[in-house]
Amino acid sequence: HEDKDVNNICDVCGSVHIHEWKYFASGNTITAVCNTDDWLVREEKTIVISASDKTYDGTAVIASLDNKIDSEDYNSSIVYTAEDGGSLTDGKPVNVGTYTASFTHEGATASVEFEITKATPSITEKPTASAITYGQTLNQSKLSNGEADCDGSFAWADGTVKPAVADSNNTEYDVIFTPTDKANYNSVTTRLTLRVDKSAMTPNMPESTMSVLYSKKTVGAVTLPEGWVWNDTDKATTLPLEEEVSATATYNGTDKGNYVTESIEITLIRKDCAHEESDILYTGEGEKGAAHELYGHESQA
Repeated sequence: HEDKDVNNICDVCGSVHIHEWKYFASGNTITAVCNTDDWLVREEKTIVISASDKTYDGTAVIASLDNKIDSEDYNSSIVYTAEDGGSLTDGKPVNVGTYTASFTHEGATASVEFEITKATPSITEKPTASAITYGQTLNQSKLSNGEADCDGSFAWADGTVKPAVADSNNTEYDVIFTPTDKANYNSVTTRLTLRVDKSAMTPNMPESTMSVLYSKKTVGAVTLPEGWVWNDTDKATTLPLEEEVSATATYNGTDKGNYVTESIEITLIRKDCAHEESDILYTGEGEKGAAHELYGHESQA
């Protein structure tokens, strides 16, 4: 038997059959079934609705119908519904989220679910990081001139990091680009180096002139501030009374190498004084001793 659009004529007997369609929906398919008693062959036709997942690009997902039931164009009758996280723009699914497209024909509704996922921006130009001085954090380095294919801003991933001079223009640090439209775009990470200059503020820098106790008879016996040491070549140098002696102190802290000045020439003057030899004096460091042992005088023969 051959389907003749409206009437179906049996090639054998010439009788005319008019279809009586029944419509059923399952998932994304509407099926029209004709199975009347005077038609010996069960006949089915379908309309299938389809829509594809996509990555956000600012345009709507448009579902389509594959209509095998008749010659009508029903695409304008598709209805969109926003599900988890979705939102419709002028009735169309544009933004990130989950959606359902549905179509109803003769009381039967077929539907298809699809998803719009976040787009990942492309960084077209990395930002430039301004120089900092040792001791400053990444947050104190300004990021400028970076560009991406959507609006947003750049920031250090961990702005509390304090780079060392050895990291200057060498170590890469994570920078995060955060889109203005966070709902439709992912954040993306790039990596940057930056210049780290030496600090002029060396910790506990000693004075260039020191008056030392009488009891300190060599350079190595004189106590320096924390983190500083005498050069080995100067430690054994003797300190005559009331004479200027030059010696070099070097910064030896755990962060040495990060300061502009890490050595200093110091003029030492070993002092004598007028205390009586019998006086007992405190050094100021919790020690006590005879005046002549701490401040002078040389023992008389």
